[in-house]
Amino acid sequence: MLRKAHRWGLCQRDITGMVHAPKQPRHEPPILTNEQIRTLLQGFWGHELEAWLICALTLGLRREEGMGLEWEDIDLRSGKVRIRRALQWVNGHESLVPPKTELSRRTLILPRFAVQRLRQIKGKGRLIGALTPEMAARRYESWCKRHDLPYVPPMNLRTSWATSSLAAGVDVAVVSRMMGHSSITTTARYYLRPELDVLRQAQRQWEKTIIR
Repeated sequence: MLRKAHRWGLCQRDITGMVHAPKQPRHEPPILTNEQIRTLLQGFWGHELEAWLICALTLGLRREEGMGLEWEDIDLRSGKVRIRRALQWVNGHESLVPPKTELSRRTLILPRFAVQRLRQIKGKGRLIGALTPEMAARRYESWCKRHDLPYVPPMNLRTSWATSSLAAGVDVAVVSRMMGHSSITTTARYYLRPELDVLRQAQRQWEKTIIR
């Protein structure tokens, strides 16, 4: 309305260009707590997707990376895992593509408990078997809901690992490298969510420098 009035000569200035829309609050995806991570891993004991879930929850993988992971990518002696491909499902067709960036082609290390369990359930081929990524995601969600397990979408398993690791004191540069990020800024901006206990400890450390 004001722009039209300006064009028609009814007002001297078009002030609409000086008005900016308010910034939308940043959406923070739901993540799992440490207790929920433990519960989820225990709840998938013996399930066909257990190996996939272990790797998704302990390596900070992108959804496509986890779905494309194969047993041959995992060295069960050293705990090394090579991320070499991503599995996408587009228009009903499978597509294996290289990792998202050069830094996404990386070698990761599994925690000891994960290596021990994967040795017990060692298989062949993909960790998700013959399932498509969508089928695997549906079975994962269905099992969680059927057994009253904590649930977040597969892509948020990555976020849960990153947030939990940062809260545990793992250096942001290390987390960034494990996630395959090209910049530490990305990791800090989207995954650094200090819990209240972490913030409280930070204040106590700072307080010691003030009150002697």
